[in-house]
Amino acid sequence: MQSSNIKKIAHKLIDQLPDDSTWNDAIYEMVVRREIDLGLADSEAGRTTRVDDVRNGLVITSQFCIPASVRLRPFLNHKSSK
Repeated sequence: MQSSNIKKIAHKLIDQLPDDSTWNDAIYEMVVRREIDLGLADSEAGRTTRVDDVRNGLVITSQFCIPASVRLRPFLNHKSSK
């Protein structure tokens, strides 16, 4: 993305927000756009990781996707002291 287009893109993003949007909504949309642009630039420059390499480094369950380096422990029920 060229820096001369950032102002136009920001205006467009803000114009598309609902009237009751907050500052956080506007910032979120701009951050998402920035991250997408950075990801596309990485992809075009060949700075990517193969899907198989990512999958091999993760433990995927039906609810969670966590790094394989994290050991899963059973949940411990602690009685709160009253």
